[in-house]
Order: sequence, then structure tokens, then C-alpha cells
Amino acid sequence: MIIFLFVFNLLCNNVFAGNGIVLVLETPLFQRPDVSSKILGHLRKGEKIYLHDSDIGNAPTEVDFDHYNPQILENKLYEITEQNEQGFFRTTDKHGSDAFVLKGHIKPIYQDDREYTNSITPYNKDPTDYRLSEPLPPKYPLYQKNRFKAGLLISTGAQDQDPYPHVSLVTKEDYSNRNGVKFYYIKNMLNDETDRFYFGGLFSTNAATSERTHANGYTSAEINKQVGLGPLMSYDFFRKKNIAISAIGGILVTFNQTKVHYKKDDSTFETRQYTGYSLIPNLGTHLQFKNIIPHLGIVTAINMELNLPHFEKSDAAEIPSLWQNPKEDKFSRGLSATYTFLIGIQTTY
Repeated sequence: MIIFLFVFNLLCNNVFAGNGIVLVLETPLFQRPDVSSKILGHLRKGEKIYLHDSDIGNAPTEVDFDHYNPQILENKLYEITEQNEQGFFRTTDKHGSDAFVLKGHIKPIYQDDREYTNSITPYNKDPTDYRLSEPLPPKYPLYQKNRFKAGLLISTGAQDQDPYPHVSLVTKEDYSNRNGVKFYYIKNMLNDETDRFYFGGLFSTNAATSERTHANGYTSAEINKQVGLGPLMSYDFFRKKNIAISAIGGILVTFNQTKVHYKKDDSTFETRQYTGYSLIPNLGTHLQFKNIIPHLGIVTAINMELNLPHFEKSDAAEIPSLWQNPKEDKFSRGLSATYTFLIGIQTTY
């Protein structure tokens, strides 16, 4: 009995002379070298299996003596071609019967120079890994067709230094920051199962002041206000469990109001109000810290706003000497760009 087991083991070692390691999460064992054949079982990542000697072959530096025996070589080539036509290795199942496994799922152990040409990590993403990263998306496995984001942010930044063209010489200027509030409401784009594209609207309002000292002894102050509304688009180009970075862009149609006060000796002499409309394209980046509390996060952002040229006009003046045009006055603001920093909250539902 012992002799029989020894001979049987020797024969098995001669037939299945090589070994391999499973590289993927789970690979099936097929009854024949055909993916449509019966599946005999499954192997898990890291398992060591036997491989048929014909799959291992000789090392590049070894002499293949079968090459000089045409009959052996013919049978061997037929055997290799039959089982590897679709890319299979021959192995055994748990009962010792022949089975076949996909070549791409196995790393043969050659123990020679061929080890340098076979990677142990051939896949960027395991094709058999069916596991989902946690936490699972809300309402999984159902696809939520409509998703919304709403954000309320406060903003601050340098104001556009393009004041009213005063008649008298300006000897000193002082500008405040431009502060404001922005509110956006956006919805995911249809058929975007990645949940990255959002489109909606943006409401914006901001105000800034500036003061000037004139050579004629007068001082002037300007109060600039803007109220805008327009479309907004957002795309999440980086996203993790609790953080996301979005590129945003849109265009605002704004109503602009500028009040110019002239005064001397702390008494107001005259105030004129200039109004006009303009277009302001804007681009920016949002950094989102999600779910600080459920469905509510913090957003920080930086925006670049391009102020397109526009006119602002006013009614007739009471003191003609202070103004460019004492009747219906009008002045233009040129092309400029301003940067705005924002922080606020965002909810997603």
C-alpha cells in the first residue's frame, strides 16, 4: 500500500510539476477549457494550485529535448494548443479531476528568469472583485434619479477699483473689501449616474465702499452695490467619503447701483445715484467637507469674476461744478477681474 501511494504521488508530481498563485479575488474552475463549460468550483485570492507541466515548460536557458523527438513534440503541441486556445491553465479540482482556470487570473511560479516578466499585480482594478466600497450610497441599491444641493455662503474680496471719474484732482483713496452673500440651488444632470454634474441657479449680492480726498477740499464717498442672478454648473472632479472638490462656472446678470456723496466740513452737499446692468462670468473651485452633521457640510471656495464693460447713469445734478455732466450724467466701467473668497454651508438631499 505504501509503495502504491509513493508511485501515485510520484506520477502526480511528474504530471503537475508546477505551481501557481491565484491573483484575483475569485476565479472559477472550468470542466473544459471553455468559459461556457460547467464550473466545478472557485479559488480565492492567494491560493496555491498545481499547474500541468506543459504550462510551465522549460526555462529560456534549458534545453528542450522533446524538440528532437517529433512524435512527443507533436502530441505536446496539440495538448498545449487545445487547452490554451482561449487562455487556460490545466490544474485539478478538489477531487483530483482535471480542471481549467483562466490564465489571466493565475501567476505561474517558474523559479527562473521568467519571474521578472510576470507581474503579481496585473490589474489596476480586479475584474472579479464584486465588493462595494463602504459606506454604500444613499438608498442603495436603488438609483436616486433626482438629487439636489443648496448652499449659503458669505464672501469677501478686493473690490473693482474703477471709480466715478471725478472733476477735481484726487489726492488720497481708501478702498474697503467687497463683502456679500451667495445662495445656489443646483440639481444633478439627467442620466448622470456618477452623481457629479449639477446644474441650477445662483443668487448673489455684495457691497463695497470707498473714500477719496480731493485737492479742492471736498471729500467723496462711493457705495457700490450689486444684485445678480444667473445659471450655475458644478462638476465634482475629486470625491472621497467626506470630502469633494468641485469646479464651478456660471454667468450673472447683475443690477449695479453706485451712490456718490460729496461733502465738505462733515456736511453732505450732494448725492447722486448711478444705476446700470452688466454681465459677470465667473469660475471657481469649491472644497466641500461633507456630513459634518447628517446631510450638512462646510464649503470653502475661491471665485474669479470677470466684470465686463458697462455704463451707469444718473439724473440731473443740483451743484453742476462737482460733476462731469450736471444734467443726465453717465460713466463707463472697464473690463476687470476680481477674486472672491467664500465660506458657508451646503446641504445635499
